[in-house]
Formats: sequence, structure tokens, C-alpha cells
Amino acid sequence: MSASMGVDESYTLFVAKNDGKSIVGEATIEANTVYGALRGLETFSQLCAFDYGTKSVQVYKAPWYIKDKPRFTYHGLLLDTSRHFLPIDVIKQIIESMSYAKLHIIDEQSFPLEVPTYPNLWNGAYIKWERYTVKDASEIVSFAKMRGIHVMAEVDVPGHAESWRAGYPDLWLSSSCREPLDASKNFTFDLISGILSDIRKIFPFELFHLGGDEVNTDCWTSTPYVKQWYMPHSSC
Repeated sequence: MSASMGVDESYTLFVAKNDGKSIVGEATIEANTVYGALRGLETFSQLCAFDYGTKSVQVYKAPWYIKDKPRFTYHGLLLDTSRHFLPIDVIKQIIESMSYAKLHIIDEQSFPLEVPTYPNLWNGAYIKWERYTVKDASEIVSFAKMRGIHVMAEVDVPGHAESWRAGYPDLWLSSSCREPLDASKNFTFDLISGILSDIRKIFPFELFHLGGDEVNTDCWTSTPYVKQWYMPHSSC
């Protein structure tokens, strides 16, 4: 079963009473899907406490009866790996503790992801050792999937794309106008399409984040050839 949007994550957890406490073997979890069972196991783990006197795991204040399901269909945590590169092991540690992951991969500061269709894009990484190959990204997605977690990629366009120029200089309007991307060129849209096509293969989750925030259009309106293109396409 795939952990798609809206998958049933509900569960019930029952821990029987045994003189005010109960050991692990007396707990029962019921769920309609493996993802509901995973959520139930997580809740159960939070009821457990290690007793240093008996050197055993105990569940206090039993009996427990918990019936639960997510309040929201989607909830997530943003990992901004564009501004602050995170090693794969650190990402996995974070994934271990969450239900859904939203991975903010690319921004103006760096472009650390390998994009096969446009291989020069990751020239915009801070350094060559702070990059994610397709294999790295796929490993993270698989690691998360085993825990009922989605990884949703974000590529912020058309602003926050200054780092893209390291691989493809023509995306800038000029050395003084570095953002947003030159929207008057077909190449810009071809490149974005190539990025989205490749990322779709790497991150198969049905949602994708395009950012779209903090787009300062001053460079578009102050550059004659872009202004000529921009004005008929602007709703302002």
C-alpha cells in the first residue's frame, strides 16, 4: 500500500491493566493500514518508560485505551537544505521524528541537487562536497517511505534563483539584475520544465512546492526587452 494523500492512518491502542502497570506484551494495536499501525506504535512507545529498579520497560497508569487519527490530511516540516546544507544522516534523523517531510532543496544561496537534464545547475552548490546526487535523494525518499513519510520537494521560482546562474548565466537579466529569472526567454521555461520533470521522478509524492514568494519585479520593468514581454503578460 502506498502512503498517498488521505491514506487511513487511524488506529486504536489498548494496554491492559496489571497492578497499575503493564508490560509491552499486553498491548494491542488495531489499524486498517500499515501506516495506522506505525502511528499506533509511535504512540505506544511514548507510553513506555524504563524502570531502572527492575531494569525493564513499563507502561504506567494502565489501562490505556486510545483511539486516534491525524487531524489534518497533510502536515509537514520544512528542511531548508539550500541555505543550510544537511548531511543525509541528519536528514534521516529528522525524518525518524516526523510524519511528513517537506524538503526545501533549492534557493538563491545554493543549488545542491543533481538534475540530469540540466547537469550544470548544481554548479550553484556551496562546494562540490555539499551536493545531493539522484542516488542520495532517492535514498532519502526510500528511507522516509519505510516510515510512512512523504518527502515533498520545493523549487522556488521565479525569485530566489540567483544560484542557478552558476550553471546557466543566461538566466540572469544582467550582472546587476540577478532575480527574478529572465521570463522573456523560452530557455528559462524549458529549464524549469526539465527540472520539474526530473524532480518528479526523484520525488514521486503527488504534491510539489513551487515557492513563488518575494518576487521583486523591478528588474523586469526596468529592463527594456523584458518589459516589452512582461507588460502584455502582467495582470497588474
